[in-house]
Amino acid sequence: MNKKYIDNDKLLIFFSKLALIIDSDISLFEGMGFAMEKETDQDLLRYYKVIRDKSLEGNKLSEILAELDIIKEKRYIKLIELGEYTGNLESVLYDIIDDLDMEINISNKIKSAVTYPTMLFSLTIMIIYIVIIKVVPMFQTVIQYNSIKPSKATLLIFNISDVFNANVYASFSVFALIVILLVYLFKGNHSEKMRQKLITKLFFTKNIYRNRLGLNFAKSYLLLVKSGLSMEQSFEFLAQSESDKELKLKIIEAKELLENQQDAELAFKNLDFLPEVLTGIIAVSSKTGHIEKSLENSIRVLDRDLDTKVERFLSRIEPIMIFVITIIVGFILFSVVSPVFNMISSMV
Repeated sequence: MNKKYIDNDKLLIFFSKLALIIDSDISLFEGMGFAMEKETDQDLLRYYKVIRDKSLEGNKLSEILAELDIIKEKRYIKLIELGEYTGNLESVLYDIIDDLDMEINISNKIKSAVTYPTMLFSLTIMIIYIVIIKVVPMFQTVIQYNSIKPSKATLLIFNISDVFNANVYASFSVFALIVILLVYLFKGNHSEKMRQKLITKLFFTKNIYRNRLGLNFAKSYLLLVKSGLSMEQSFEFLAQSESDKELKLKIIEAKELLENQQDAELAFKNLDFLPEVLTGIIAVSSKTGHIEKSLENSIRVLDRDLDTKVERFLSRIEPIMIFVITIIVGFILFSVVSPVFNMISSMV
């Protein structure tokens, strides 16, 4: 079987069916058989068959999923393993479904918001290419014929135009590649991680990323607390399930601080990828014995805060892209037109 990760849309369907099966009184083998009867997606059908056959051999769901290697977020598999260990597998699966639903919702909002600006930006790139190839040489001829001294900016545009005209096919390929890359980056289904990183860098959405980390951490930690794990055990589990190396190291350091100094507040402060308010609430409530209620309240606040930050980001992404386009086009036009205007003004 060719190993590949399931995208979030399919994964949501996958876990929804698993949750329904676990929630019922039928075995995993029987449930997978029912799921296969009405499944039209060939990939999911193949995975259901493997799970059904492996379950008949006595393998646990977490072991089967780990062997299949079709889920990118390894923490989901670790959570399922914990659910099997504590007997809360049904609750774990529904928590994973909620998490996936949130990820899909945010991703769809961002993709929808950048669709129009991306198309506009791509069209502008092609227009710029035509202007540089066809229009700029005309102005260059007029300026040279009238012996007008061009500015440095004008010379830069002329030099670019000369290079492009001397390598028409190569320059066209470069512009076409840029357009294709933009479309792939903001519309492709297989570039989610790259898209998120680029958007985070370009549009200063680190707060959104930080908020999502905090929300995921709070949900996972709440599940671990409800399962009866100690703080040290919870940190150990979270470190094992974290795929990001930097975050994993932070959690391990926090666990060591907790073991060596027995200071929950210091340990949580080491998790600087989380909102400061969240770490403070968790640290205090861990001492007072109200950790579950505090985490539930924190999750509600973080969820609401995340929606607000996403909406704020979506409202400014289009103006930012249009502003960038305006600057580029304005610079080119001003550079090639201003010498001509200067010549006309001197003749009046």
